[in-house]
Amino acid sequence: MQIKELFSRCLNSFQMLSKYQSIARPGVIFYLVTLLVTLVLLMFLILRNYYNGSTTQQYRILESEAKLAATVVDENMDLLIRIGMAYSTRPLLNSYINENSWAEAIMIVRDLLDKEIGIDRIILYDTNGILKADFPDLNVIGGDRSSWQWFKEFKILRKPHLSGIYQRGAKPQQNVLSIALPIMSSDPKPTSSTEITNAHMIGILQLHIDPSLFSKWASIDLGEDGKILIVDQYGKIIHHPQIKSADSIADYSDIEIVKRVLSGENGTAPYFNTKIQRQELASFQRLNQYGWGIIVSQPSSEAFKIRNSTMITLTIICSIIFFGVIILIFNILHTFYIQQKTSEEIRQKNNDLQKMNISLNEAFENIKTLKGMLPICSFCKKIRNDTGYWQQIESYVRDHSDAEFSHGICPSCLREHYPEMADDILNRVKSNDSGEKPSAT
Repeated sequence: MQIKELFSRCLNSFQMLSKYQSIARPGVIFYLVTLLVTLVLLMFLILRNYYNGSTTQQYRILESEAKLAATVVDENMDLLIRIGMAYSTRPLLNSYINENSWAEAIMIVRDLLDKEIGIDRIILYDTNGILKADFPDLNVIGGDRSSWQWFKEFKILRKPHLSGIYQRGAKPQQNVLSIALPIMSSDPKPTSSTEITNAHMIGILQLHIDPSLFSKWASIDLGEDGKILIVDQYGKIIHHPQIKSADSIADYSDIEIVKRVLSGENGTAPYFNTKIQRQELASFQRLNQYGWGIIVSQPSSEAFKIRNSTMITLTIICSIIFFGVIILIFNILHTFYIQQKTSEEIRQKNNDLQKMNISLNEAFENIKTLKGMLPICSFCKKIRNDTGYWQQIESYVRDHSDAEFSHGICPSCLREHYPEMADDILNRVKSNDSGEKPSAT
């Protein structure tokens, strides 16, 4: 009810503004309107600055979490590669491979098997991609992997190579990542690039990495529905909190934010997740060394939850202040209007009183009064006027006032001058005064 009355009062105040404009000083209206406009601009700037600042802060928080996740993954993968390189360069491993003793060679590197650091299988290949030994032994020796994507890429690079996620050939089949490391000959280095390409590498050491390892590396609290995604160089999911690593490989290469990170971009931006039909905010970092992408995302509603609730509170506060100032301004105008109106009424009444005073003064001027000592005859009762002439009393009073006389006769004079008719006349006058018929005499 109070809000309804508030808006009603504001509406009435707006309707009365035309009256204020006609009565109030133009300067007063100008300053009050300027104050109102300044207040609106100030509130707008406060809301905009908070909105932009809060949004930027959330962008930075998400970006720092993405950089942290990228750093953790990059350092751990680099550690695995360096550990693998330390084993692939062992002279005894080189010697066994040169002797074609692959069973003995696998025993040299079997200590690499450590599920705590994510290595759950070790494999040795010759330079043609033929599987020569593995640990643990899964009965796939002699398998040809020359047509597999990881081998084709490694064959071109001939340096430590981290593959994308794929399903291994040995049973039980499961999704894995692999690190392929060249085993180089200990013979004197060839002199030509052709010899380096064809003769310097004598084998391949491959480490299978369990993708579930990344759930430990990406354990950052992002609140409700927040998540860290790790995609390989082809846009396939390596780690996703809602997707189990043992499930089929999920392809996210068609999502806009994944396309951006795989193209080499780093940054933070809102995007629409077509997989779950939801607007999200994501920060993405590319691991340039491996071509992978790290994406930290949150639902936009969750990411900006604090900002949005604070914006609502600030908007309500600003609205209350705005309407309060409007009411104050129009109360001032209304008070000024009432004062002006009262002043006009007082001025009008003063004018009316002045006119009335003028009329009264003119009336008083027309009033004739008798005052002072009047010389009157003791016998005939004539009054002596200013010129010394003795004048009948009724003539004198008529000349000096607005009074008029009508002549009559008192009872005493009636008996004195008309004794024979006095009683009869007096009886008739008495009967007329009392409303009775005169007695017959």
